[in-house]
Parts: sequence; C-alpha cells; structure tokens
Amino acid sequence: MKAKKKKRLIIIYAFTLVFIFIFFFIPLPYYSLFPGELINLGEIVTTSNNDSSEHFFSLTSNVYENPYSHRVGLTANSFKVNLIVFIIGKISREVELVEIPKSYENISSNQIKEYQYNLLNESLLISMQLAFEYLKVNESEVDIAFGEYAGSSGSLMLALEIINQLGDEDLIMGRKIAGTGDLNITGEVIEVGGIHQKIITAEKNKVDIMIIPEPDLDEVPDDTEIQIIVVTNLTQAIYLLTK
Repeated sequence: MKAKKKKRLIIIYAFTLVFIFIFFFIPLPYYSLFPGELINLGEIVTTSNNDSSEHFFSLTSNVYENPYSHRVGLTANSFKVNLIVFIIGKISREVELVEIPKSYENISSNQIKEYQYNLLNESLLISMQLAFEYLKVNESEVDIAFGEYAGSSGSLMLALEIINQLGDEDLIMGRKIAGTGDLNITGEVIEVGGIHQKIITAEKNKVDIMIIPEPDLDEVPDDTEIQIIVVTNLTQAIYLLTK
C-alpha cells in the first residue's frame, strides 16, 4: 500500500511539474498589450513658462514581460507570452495578443528595450524641433524627463505640450485631453500600436478628448463615449483643438 501511495504521489508531482512548466515557462510567438498609464505631461515637460495648472496627457500601453522562460534559457525574448497570458488574452476585452514578426524571433529583450529607448530619444528631439518651428523660435529652455518610459508614440502630445506652455494660444481650454501619435520630422502623425488599450485607460481616467493618428481610426470601438479627434499632422491637431 505504501509503495502504491508513493508511486501515486510521484505521478501527481510529475504532472504538477509538467503543468507548471507548460503554463508558465513555454514561450509562445506572441506578445500582449495591456492598458497602460495616463501621463501628465506637465510633470514630464519643464519650460520657462510651466506655470499652468492645465496640461496634456499622454497614453501608454504596457507589454507583458514573461520572467520565467527567460530565466531558464528557453528564449532571449522575454516579451513572448506564456500559456496563462495567452488564455487571458483570448478571453479579456482589455488584452490584445499580437503575433511576433519572424524578424524579431531571435532578438533579445534587451535589444528591443534599447531600440525603444533610442526611439524615445529621437522622438523627443523631433517634438522639440517641430514645436520650435511652429512657434517660430530658434531655441528655448525645455527639459523633458520621461523616466522609464520608452517608444515614440508620445511625440505628438509632447509637441502639443511644449507649444501650449511656450505659445500664446490656449490649446486645452479646461478640457482633459489625452492622446497618442508618433511624429516624423515633417510633422506627419504616424500610426501607433495599442489604441484599444489606450482608449480603455482614457475611459478609466475620465478623459474628455482623445487625439489619435488617422490610420488608427479602425481600432476605435463603436461604444466609446470619449470624443475622438483624428489627425494626420501636428498643424491639423492644433487647428482642431482651437476651432
């Protein structure tokens, strides 16, 4: 009897270990997007005229990082989801699963993070340059401290925040305005990812107006109560906010 009981326990332990390994450690070729944060850009952007109580907000989406598969050496890319997150992504309204491009299959998490930080630094320079061109000033004292955030999808809102702080126009006018969008050097607004998750974040934080790139309009759910402003470039965004 004792031998049978011991054998049964060994089988149970073995199945438990296999279950844990499959559900937590095996990486799948997807990454997942979750609702992120609403960032007050008045706390990020400091200029010589940062005395207003009204500021723009930037929206983020979060990418799940799998701490298990990376530790045991199954993959160098810890952004690949495990089975638990994959199941959550299939049943949750708030989570989006995105298939990882084959070109990213063998890229490490650190390489991806470094690339995203480089994009952030580039977008900060573009935001300042376009804001100064719009205001017709050569340079101004602007300090931007984004902390641990990365990526370029906040560049549109950064440019609007700089213009609102340094310019004579009131772009906010008492409204809670958030948005997302990647600016290129000519001022065009390029599509970004995670629109659905960013809208969820905006809804939870009672945003009045959300600015998004025109190519991302198809990602907006029909039942959102937030006023959506769709833009193709920085100048249009300013015009639509002031008309």
